[in-house]
Amino acid sequence: AYVDASGGHVAHPHKGATDENGRFGYVHDETALHLDPPAFEFANDDEHARLCKKGDPNWKMLTEKVYVDLTNHEAAERRAEHGLARKKRAKIFCLVYTIEKFHDRIPAIRETWGPKCDGFMVASTKTDK
Repeated sequence: AYVDASGGHVAHPHKGATDENGRFGYVHDETALHLDPPAFEFANDDEHARLCKKGDPNWKMLTEKVYVDLTNHEAAERRAEHGLARKKRAKIFCLVYTIEKFHDRIPAIRETWGPKCDGFMVASTKTDK
C-alpha cells in the first residue's frame, strides 16, 4: 500500500509514483505483462524499418528466434511447485529505465521479451499510462 513519506513536501523524491492522471499512490503490478502478454506486430513497414535497423542491437532481438527448452523448463517448474527442486527456481524481474523521447520503443519491448520476464516494469521521466 502507498505510504506518503514526503512530510508534506511537494517535490519530494520518495512521494511515490503517479498514475496517468498525475495522482500519487500508483502501485505497479509487475506480473501483469507476464500473465497477459500483448500480440506483437508492427503498425507498418516504416515502423519496422525505424525500430529494426541492421546492426542495431534491437534488430537481432526483434527478428531472430530464441530457443527455449520448454520440456526441461516445464519439468523444473513442476519440481519447484511441488517442493521437489534442490533450489528454488530463479525469477527474472526486467526493469527498463528510459526517458520521454524514447517512449516509442516501449511497445516493441513489451511485445517481444517483456512477457518472458516473471516481472516487468518501465520507469521513465514521464508517466504515460
